[in-house]
Amino acid sequence: MVLNDTFDRLERSFSQATRFSSDASHELKTPLTIMRGEIESALRTGSHNPETENLLDSLLGQTQRLSTIADKLLLLSRADVRALNLKKEAVNFTAMCHDVVEDAEILGMQRNITTKAEILPEVIVWADRSYIRQALVNLLDNAVKYNVESGAISISLSRSGSLAMFRIANTGQEIPKDREGRIFERFYRTEASRAGEVVGSGLGLSICREIALAHGGHIWLERPQAGWTAFVFTLPVVPDGRDRPKEQEPAPDPEGSRFILSEMLPA
Repeated sequence: MVLNDTFDRLERSFSQATRFSSDASHELKTPLTIMRGEIESALRTGSHNPETENLLDSLLGQTQRLSTIADKLLLLSRADVRALNLKKEAVNFTAMCHDVVEDAEILGMQRNITTKAEILPEVIVWADRSYIRQALVNLLDNAVKYNVESGAISISLSRSGSLAMFRIANTGQEIPKDREGRIFERFYRTEASRAGEVVGSGLGLSICREIALAHGGHIWLERPQAGWTAFVFTLPVVPDGRDRPKEQEPAPDPEGSRFILSEMLPA
C-alpha cells in the first residue's frame, strides 16, 4: 500500500512537471513572437543610431534563442507523453546524410574544419522526415560548435543487421568520463557552454535521444580515439522488398528509465 502511494505521488509529480513544461512553452510562444516582430519592425525603419541598432540586434538574437528553447521544451513535453505525432514514411536516409555532409562542409569553412564522409548507398528507414532531420542537424551543430580551429569532422552511414547507423565524430576537447552519464540530461551543458564560449541550451542531445527512442532506435556516445568525440544514432531500416516495417514499440532507453524527474528540470 505504501509503495503504491509512493508510485502514485511520483506519477502525479511527473505529470505536473510535464504539463508545466508544455503549458509554459505554449504561453511563451505568443509574447516572444510579438517581441520578435516589434524588434524586426524597429530595425527596418533604419532611423536609429549605431548604438541602438546594435542593442536591437542583440535583443533580436536573444528573442530568437528564447523562441528556440520554447519550441524544444514543447517537443520534449510531447515526447514524455509519447505524443510526438510522427508522420512516418520511407525516407532515403542516404540522401539525408549526404545533405548533412554538405552542410558540414559549409559550416566548417569559417574555422577551416575539414569533413570526411563514408555514406552507404540506398539505406531506407521508416521515419518522420522532419524529426530525423532535426536530430541530425542537432548532432552536426554540436560537432561544429565543440570543434577546434582547423579541426575535422567524420560522418558515416552504415548498416548493422536491421539498423541504420549514423555516426558523426569531431575533434576537440573530450567529454570527461565522469560526466558521460549526464550528457543526455535536459539542460546539462559542458563547461565551455556554461562559460559562454559555446552558445547552447543543453537540450539538443535530449531531443536527439527522444527522437531516436520514438522511432525504435538509440543514440550513444563513443570515444573512437584520443582527441575525438563521436555520437552514434540508429534507426530501424525498411526491410528489403517491403514497403514499410511492422510498427514496433519504442526501444528501451539504454540510459535507464525515461521518466526520471531529475531530468525534467535544471539543477
